[in-house]
Amino acid sequence: MEDHIMTIIEATTDPDTDAIIEMLTTGRPLAPEVRDRLCDEGLMLIEQTRKQFGPTNIAVDLIREARDE
Repeated sequence: MEDHIMTIIEATTDPDTDAIIEMLTTGRPLAPEVRDRLCDEGLMLIEQTRKQFGPTNIAVDLIREARDE
């Protein structure tokens, strides 16, 4: 399994992906600038999804579904 992980690690070329892999394998936190960049990108993707699909609220349906079971 470790060989497989090393193949994945060696195959990455994106510095943010490398930083995440390092965080996961060593337990060290992400550098603040990497964390901020990834958070900003995530917020941008959320906004793009909202623009494309509109607001979604599945939580209420999931709660009702769980309660009915």
